[in-house]
Amino acid sequence: MKRYITICILVFGILVCGGFIYLNYYVNRNFLVDKVNGDSVSTTAIVKGDKVYQVDGNKQLKEIFIKGVNIGLGKPNAFPGEVSITKAEYTQWFEKIKEMGADYVRVYTLQSPAFYDALYEFNMVSEPLYLIQEAYMNEDYINQYKDVYNEKISSDFKTEIENIINAIHGNADIKKVVGHAHGNYTSDVSKYTIMLLLGIEFDGETIETTNRNNTSQTSFNGDYLYTENATPFEVFLAKYGDYAIKYETENYQKQTIIGFVNWPTSDPLDHPNEPEDMNKMQGFDVEHILHKNNFISGMVASYHVYPYYPDFLNFEDQSKFLTSAPTNPYQDYLKRLKQHHSIPVLIAEYGVPTSRGVTHIDSTRGFNQGGMSEQAQGNAILAMTQDIKDAGMCGSIIFSWQDEWFKRTWNTMELTSASGRSVWHDVQTSETSFGLLAFDSAEKMLKSSSLENNNLTIKVKSDAEYLTISLSKKNLNLNEDHFELFFDTTDSSGFDHLDNRKLKSFMDFYLNINGENNSELFVDPYYDNFNYLFGRQLNINLPIKQNTVLTSAELNPIRLRLRNRIRIPETKKEIEPSYYTTGKLTYGTIDRTSKEYKPENDFYVADDTITIRIAWELLNFSNPSQGFILDDFYNPYIEHIDGVEMKTKQINKITLGVTCNGKEIDYIDIPLNYWDQIDYQERLKQSYTIVKDSWNND
Repeated sequence: MKRYITICILVFGILVCGGFIYLNYYVNRNFLVDKVNGDSVSTTAIVKGDKVYQVDGNKQLKEIFIKGVNIGLGKPNAFPGEVSITKAEYTQWFEKIKEMGADYVRVYTLQSPAFYDALYEFNMVSEPLYLIQEAYMNEDYINQYKDVYNEKISSDFKTEIENIINAIHGNADIKKVVGHAHGNYTSDVSKYTIMLLLGIEFDGETIETTNRNNTSQTSFNGDYLYTENATPFEVFLAKYGDYAIKYETENYQKQTIIGFVNWPTSDPLDHPNEPEDMNKMQGFDVEHILHKNNFISGMVASYHVYPYYPDFLNFEDQSKFLTSAPTNPYQDYLKRLKQHHSIPVLIAEYGVPTSRGVTHIDSTRGFNQGGMSEQAQGNAILAMTQDIKDAGMCGSIIFSWQDEWFKRTWNTMELTSASGRSVWHDVQTSETSFGLLAFDSAEKMLKSSSLENNNLTIKVKSDAEYLTISLSKKNLNLNEDHFELFFDTTDSSGFDHLDNRKLKSFMDFYLNINGENNSELFVDPYYDNFNYLFGRQLNINLPIKQNTVLTSAELNPIRLRLRNRIRIPETKKEIEPSYYTTGKLTYGTIDRTSKEYKPENDFYVADDTITIRIAWELLNFSNPSQGFILDDFYNPYIEHIDGVEMKTKQINKITLGVTCNGKEIDYIDIPLNYWDQIDYQERLKQSYTIVKDSWNND
């Protein structure tokens, strides 16, 4: 009997010892468990060297390449702060995202309980979607104080971290605060949460101000993280990264991979040929933030990287910093990041938008910020995904899942009103159209009439994106029929003569439809917002004089800014401001259900009808939902201040003049339709199918 007991004790001892030497972990379903400070702590994924590992369905650690998509808070009829996306919408989106071949979704801040409920329930019946959760910093406070140690900024960030960790563990009851998610969080999605990203895209001024104001903050030694050779800004990040780890460990016996949000503007690399001073300010380096052995999950470096910005991607040879053969500037830059870091590098944002308007140019491959067809968007995403893989990154997260109408960008933000942006889609603004999912708004009929002088039938409709004009005539032939349209929107400018024709009223815009390749919208120089905003850089004498146009040759093309005047540091060469003609119309079907559809298409002929759609902003509408247009720029003349909205006024109609083949002009008044809400339908862009076909075959 004693011998039997002795044998049992020995067997038990062997099993216990074996348990401790199995990778120092044991695997339980889809997470790992280790001992931290004597307590069992679980984690969903871990970092080893420069790789990320996750427990697979066979309960084995497996190296992963993250294929994911970013989900924002925007949808039509609501601003992000209203947190209005429903559980049903999230569930539908998760289904489509999973079908696309993505296994990860990233969100930027605390979501509504509906998001976590939908994710939990989806994962109960499907192969899981894993979560990369960001803790957001209050940009309003940052823009105001420019120092992350400011009490309002740091206190708010600490609360955000606590709320997010509590929420993903299904243990939060968050009170309503305007502009933030709130409610009762009961769905525990922590086992599906593989990563916490902290922060935002920090600007150089904030980093430099923080470092200048807090010179005593030179090191940090926390419970889980510590610093070496750190700046005050990096010390701040380490403190709050450590706080996040400690909070989750002590309250939930769980740890999650940590990363800090960064982008090329504040990366730790040298860019000697970057022309913009604001992009050469101080950055930060997460290599100065290290973790102790009791943080079992590990850290990643996280970057948002696009191929067209900053300018060093166009003007600086990234390959000269590498030992490997050059590829393209985007991939070479990614390799520089990988070469710099000892930990995994995640590209947490990349993509191109399908907006009509363009904001920046990729001079190498044409992966521009705007002006991309849906097919081109999909192909560009795949090409950049391959760049990311070839550079040795640990993952790629597409920006973004859905279009977000509320967003603005630098070269159109003065032209549109802050109010109303959620109920109309400015297709001239690139930031609104990064999604793989579009929202197509319903059209409203504004006018249907006969034009007797020209023997035409006209129909005018509007939606959240365009004013659409259809003109019908027997045997219409675009190669033979020449259409001219005149638009009067404001009584403070315009021309009443054009090419020896006396017009009924002062017109502000002239549309010349002259075949598939030579059709363009022009503007009276006095009402040309490009002149007003950009004229000083182009040596245009301001203010412009009124009523000087007599011929169509004196009208101005409608243009958009792409880049201000810059000076290339290495060559000292000054490059003139860059812009392009956005009023030139593109021929092609505007039927969104057609395989031939492209967002940049403006007019098309079918069944003896020419249909022309004009983006609202091209007609100087700042908020078409309420009939607001840009007001007089020069009466009184005040020199423009960058970033400040231009003054507006409200109108209730447009006077339209139409002539075909030089006949007498017909004039009609088009009443405007105001709206507070818009009817819309979701539509997966062609880019979605392109990505789906590729990612499901990886």
